[in-house]
Amino acid sequence: MITHPIDPNPHSVRTDSTVKTDHAHDMDGLSPEHLFSPQEMELLSDLSNPLVISRDLSLYSIQTPFMIMLETCREQDGLCNIFQFTQRSYHSVQMNKQIVDFTRRRPLHRHSCIEIMYVLQGHVTNHVENQIFTYEAGECCIMNKNIRHSEDFTGDFQAVFLMLRDDFITELLAEYYEMASVTAKPDDANLVLQLFQDSQNQSLQFDKVYLDCFPVIPADGILEKTAPLFNSILHEIINL
Repeated sequence: MITHPIDPNPHSVRTDSTVKTDHAHDMDGLSPEHLFSPQEMELLSDLSNPLVISRDLSLYSIQTPFMIMLETCREQDGLCNIFQFTQRSYHSVQMNKQIVDFTRRRPLHRHSCIEIMYVLQGHVTNHVENQIFTYEAGECCIMNKNIRHSEDFTGDFQAVFLMLRDDFITELLAEYYEMASVTAKPDDANLVLQLFQDSQNQSLQFDKVYLDCFPVIPADGILEKTAPLFNSILHEIINL
């Protein structure tokens, strides 16, 4: 696992990345109507949609304590399917090639919550601040709230995005410490735990920090275990 505190120096992130300014994502001043298809605008204007995007497209928020989003793209078919799951609702949208082209023109955005991306199949290219990273199947990225980024809807891939709001993380930490008090001491060296703890600290919660998680065993072995786990989680949410 690698932790990345980002500062204004563009060379301060990880050494295996490509430093590049991506003008395709620099679209300041354009209204959402220029960047979203009519179908997407209809979805985004749906008040029951848990995902809320600011007018300038720079901030993504969720209306529920957590949201799981499953994205599946098949470039050869020109399709990308997005499924959103929360304890209150289920949304889905299918994007054709024309709609996918809209996504490539969107500016970098940030979240008001922590976002975890886990790649199940293929690979995902992520523009993070002024860096470009590629995540393969079995790899994971955990982003703090203030990280500006944008994923590319290209190639064939399937990825899960887990968004966790502050109030939900507070509940998770309370349960964790309750269990740790009777089983073992809290693992203060755990970087994920540290990021969650910092999200509760007003002076640290918007630090530009994100974590990269790479498998230490062959990815296929991990995916055999994680795929059923994700299916079980989604099934439980749907039946709440």
